Amino acid sequence: MDHNFDAQRESTCCTWENISAKHDLPNEAMLDLQFVPSDPNADWDEFESLLQAAGYRSSRYKDGSTLEVSIGPIELNLDSIWQHELETTKIALTCEFRPDGWGFWSD
Repeated sequence: MDHNFDAQRESTCCTWENISAKHDLPNEAMLDLQFVPSDPNADWDEFESLLQAAGYRSSRYKDGSTLEVSIGPIELNLDSIWQHELETTKIALTCEFRPDGWGFWSD
């Protein structure tokens, strides 16, 4: 499956610019990234195994629609978010998943 990483990064940049302009953000936060199957045969177990090997935690939404991937706390800035988004998206694509968003939280 072809994936447009340039468009994904541009979307992430726009989202980050919008959020950071409107809010006083912490220096660190937990990052959550959401992925959805792009094919009925998407390999949930393999995706989670590869994520775990790369240092990420994952959980499935109860409705079975989404896999949420977590890391952190990380330094909260555009470059750090994009680094994790890029790495997890590359893994996702090998298992027939696609990115569906991200967010963050801190105590």
